[in-house]
Amino acid sequence: MTGDDKTRTPSLRERALRLLARREHTRAELARKLAVHTEDPALLEHVLDEFERRGWLSERRVVEQMVHTRRSRYGARRIERDLVAKGVSDDAVAAALADLKGGELGAAREVWRRKFWTSL
Repeated sequence: MTGDDKTRTPSLRERALRLLARREHTRAELARKLAVHTEDPALLEHVLDEFERRGWLSERRVVEQMVHTRRSRYGARRIERDLVAKGVSDDAVAAALADLKGGELGAAREVWRRKFWTSL
């Protein structure tokens, strides 16, 4: 690696890959984080479109990840609010809520069992 390689500014594509390597992002989140690094909105849209085509940027995976990590600690309304805040589409939020509500009774029973060491 030469000295020039160390000081080279990462491309928009490289920045996006680094962000996605850490965790899943919605298109809106990634666009917001990358927008400060470019003055060309068309280039940003091109990168985001390419990532979606390749399957590197997936709203479905963001929803699955958030629901999986938050389901045991938060209710459906809190998860819904968090998904909307991250820019998840209304259709994806509605689908996630349908799955969450189906499991709320079981989750409530599990909390009750852990708290009182008995079942309902």
